[in-house]
Formats: sequence, C-alpha cells, structure tokens
Amino acid sequence: MIPYLTPYSLNTVEIDPKGIPLDVEFKSTSQQVAPRANSVVMIHFGTVTGRAAMISARLPNGAQLPFGATVYDTKGQSVGASASATRIPLTAQYISIGTVGPGTVKGLATFTMSYQ
Repeated sequence: MIPYLTPYSLNTVEIDPKGIPLDVEFKSTSQQVAPRANSVVMIHFGTVTGRAAMISARLPNGAQLPFGATVYDTKGQSVGASASATRIPLTAQYISIGTVGPGTVKGLATFTMSYQ
C-alpha cells in the first residue's frame, strides 16, 4: 500500500527487486498511474521466471562484441544487452510437458545465435 499518491496527476511507483528469488525477474520495476481522488489503484508488476546464464561470445572474426550490443530473441524482442565485450546475459525458462517424478534426468538444450 502506498498511501500518498497525488490524485489526477501522474505518479511514478517503483518496486525494489532486492530479496526476490534468483529465478524471478521483473519485466519492469516502475509503473505510472493517475488515480482518482479517494481511490485505491492496483498496480501489476509483471514477472518472468527462469534461470540466468552468462554466455561468452565473440564475433566470427574473433573480435569482441560491442559493449551494450542489444540481444534479441527469435521473435525480435529485446532480451538484454551485452554486459561486457564478450558476455551476454540470458534467461532460460523450463516448461513442463508432463508429470515429473523422482529419478535421473538427462537434458539437452539447443539454441542458435546470429549476429547482425
């Protein structure tokens, strides 16, 4: 609850992600809202769950990536930027397609990267 938003004006509400589980990421940590007088406004902060990984990458000629180069998924959505000259942060999400029980698991992940 945030008690002192200004009615009929644009208010910015931010959430601090400190303390959330490592497999949860906020899509946005800031929202803007213009409430009516004497009202209660619900603000939804979308999340994505998955495991983070850092990939070391270089250009085909062996050169380093430009710092801050934008990384896109197959749908053309920005998923982050290169964190340094060779590192790209990625998040993988597990999607269950059946019942999981105790036992040994073997897994394989395949992905394709292209640079433009």
